[in-house]
Amino acid sequence: MPELTDVALMKNIRQGQIDPVYFFYGKELLLLQKALSALIKKVVSPGMESFNLQKFDSDKTTVEEIENAAEALPVMAQRKCVVVQNLNVEKLAAAQSDKLKALLKDPPPATVLVFVVTAFEVNPKNAKVKAFSTAVSKVGSVVDFSLKDKSTLVKALCEHAAKRGASLSPANASRLIERCGQSLTSLYNEVDKLCDFAGEGSEITAAHIDQSVVQTVDSSAFDLAKAVLRGQSDRALSLLGELFYQKIEPVVILGALNMSMIDLYRAKTAAAAGKKSPEILADFGYKKNVEFRVRNALNDSSKMSMSHLRACIQALYQTDAALKSTGADGRILLEELVVAMLAAR
Repeated sequence: MPELTDVALMKNIRQGQIDPVYFFYGKELLLLQKALSALIKKVVSPGMESFNLQKFDSDKTTVEEIENAAEALPVMAQRKCVVVQNLNVEKLAAAQSDKLKALLKDPPPATVLVFVVTAFEVNPKNAKVKAFSTAVSKVGSVVDFSLKDKSTLVKALCEHAAKRGASLSPANASRLIERCGQSLTSLYNEVDKLCDFAGEGSEITAAHIDQSVVQTVDSSAFDLAKAVLRGQSDRALSLLGELFYQKIEPVVILGALNMSMIDLYRAKTAAAAGKKSPEILADFGYKKNVEFRVRNALNDSSKMSMSHLRACIQALYQTDAALKSTGADGRILLEELVVAMLAAR
């Protein structure tokens, strides 16, 4: 059975097409939790949750406990649901892995077994994870709740604002995404706050967004990289100061700045070779839902010097080494980094 999309999963649940085993993971936690709730409601009769719904959420959960729960019969119902949260199959001992494989090979017919990972990032390429996913897919469904692409998010945000009695244009929805990232949970929260800020029946404007929405580290880091490469020293140092004001750890700021500068460098080299956005996505392994990152990098890197980009990446490498191997103050190191990158222009 192939890996399902979250849309196909919800359709199956509504139609009562329930599999014996599921594996849910991914970064879009809002949709994951909605799907899990919908699945539980479909499987477990109202008022019977204490009898026919069992949850495990501990790194100490054993496969024997899961097996015993799955094999126990439901009470006054045809099915029961067992939800196993945050089981790390990468860390399972060989004996535990073998027992889990045996359980998945022949799951109890009266139990819907759901494995859910929300506490850490799943690596689908890991051998143990891949084997687990394959075993689940033979009898059930694997669903990666990945972040949505920008066009889908824009539509969702405009609709959410309309439900709250406010209007949000696609352009300003896009502006909000670029400031906050792609998490629907965060974006819906920000739209709710903006609706209250603008007032019922009002339009959410760019000014509202700029005044009341705090940028994510990634978004601020990209703006910081652009300011450095354009020689805008006041803006670059101001953006760095804002990140420190938000109490962001220096290593996190440096990581985000690294990613932003590498996006710009890749876009610059790709454009020089005549490559377009789809080719860059494929060549560098970007996911489709971050296409706007590539598009923005292509637009912004067109006015930047290749030699300056290379000098900045070298400075980033040196600062990364110093931050991780010396006891120097992280803030001072990053301030020196920004000044050095500005000077390299």
